[in-house]
Amino acid sequence: MHRYFFAIKDATINSGSNLIDGESFKDKNVGQDEVLEIKKVFSDRTFKYHTRSLIQFDTTEVQNFLTANNISSNQYSASLRLYETNGTSGLSETYDVAAYPLSQDWDEGVGKQSDEPKTTEGCSWLHRKNKPGAEEIDWTTPGGTYISGDIVSQSFSSESPDINMNVTPIVKKWLAGTNENYGFLLALSGSTLEPNKTYETHSGSFEDLKFFSRQTNTIYSPKIELKW
Repeated sequence: MHRYFFAIKDATINSGSNLIDGESFKDKNVGQDEVLEIKKVFSDRTFKYHTRSLIQFDTTEVQNFLTANNISSNQYSASLRLYETNGTSGLSETYDVAAYPLSQDWDEGVGKQSDEPKTTEGCSWLHRKNKPGAEEIDWTTPGGTYISGDIVSQSFSSESPDINMNVTPIVKKWLAGTNENYGFLLALSGSTLEPNKTYETHSGSFEDLKFFSRQTNTIYSPKIELKW
């Protein structure tokens, strides 16, 4: 059997700047956009910047469901499900997407990609929280601060880019209270988050993944699928 639990907040964070006027995206919030992006941006075939996505779920809701249905910790598995908006066009033949458990709280924010001027209220590449009239609260590590060692990933090779990733180890640590639940950081695996691996920033491939966010008016909102 299975049960779905939907995201309570999500956002894309961006390490780059506008290729035309140079305006920085590092403090830009797009928490209300209908799309989550994990991509590398190029100009004249030269790498310029990359993006990552943040997603959080209510683990209290998950725990209450497990308790009410007498499902023990060794009886279930949990998968992260995201649905890509554009199909497989533009993807390299093989790539990996990784999920890192975040170690700091963050605000979804009120911005959209199309906002002019840009919205800075909420999370961004530099800030995990930013509210009008208050001092910005930075990530300890720009681009999202995560828990070292608790990383899961999914490999793709000429197939649907929809994410169906086994995140059971991360979820079980959240439910056991071993780690605090601040959600997932999603990035191309072999990213700058992993020592001596720079897949996220090299120019050998042109990944551009776009997934429906929780703001989408479709059935494809990000979810955790619990199976037992």
